Amino acid sequence: GDADGSARALTDAEGRYELLVPAGGHAVKAGGASEPRFQDSTQPYAETRVGGLVVSANGHVRGIELVLATGGILEGVARKPGPGAVRIWSEEGGGERGRDLGWTDENGRFEVRGVTPGVHLIGARGRTVATREPVRVEVVAGETRHLELELVEARLVHLCVREKGLPVGSEVRVLDERESRQPVDSGANGEAWLGPLIPGRYRVRAQRDGKEVERAFEVTAGEE
Repeated sequence: GDADGSARALTDAEGRYELLVPAGGHAVKAGGASEPRFQDSTQPYAETRVGGLVVSANGHVRGIELVLATGGILEGVARKPGPGAVRIWSEEGGGERGRDLGWTDENGRFEVRGVTPGVHLIGARGRTVATREPVRVEVVAGETRHLELELVEARLVHLCVREKGLPVGSEVRVLDERESRQPVDSGANGEAWLGPLIPGRYRVRAQRDGKEVERAFEVTAGEE
């Protein structure tokens, strides 16, 4: 999440591990969706995670055990205008941005291993393209599901949040006409990038210190 640092390590043959992390709040996870070139094992394990861990300065947290289960595989192609890789994502997990699963190659082909079994809504997005609607798929442990995704032109929308004329940081949420959340990449000094968003009507809401402001806007094809 918003932790100040992270670490990655491989277990030994018996599954033991050690992570060196900065003091603060952490979560530990293993397995999970990734592209084949990032797999540390040929077995596509689904993600397992233990959160709410607090590490003190020069302290140790021991005995955090993770139990892995077999995940599924998603493979297919994202058809899009123009060349270039795009990111594959899933709304499973309930995060505002969805959960990133990996990238396609330059031709739009992808294979993602270790996807958590269950129903997913799968989409794709690049800097100037996005799927019009996510595709529903049921992932089964140990099985492969084939997907074809169709992307259309989309636009990044620049946002600046101000209070008394000065830019301020805030919590930003963007909803489309179906009340589905859209991706937000928040930056410094009250700036954020929304999308990329396909043509349509949207609402953006900013919240800070109990205050809230909302604006409606429309994205049209070809407009920056």
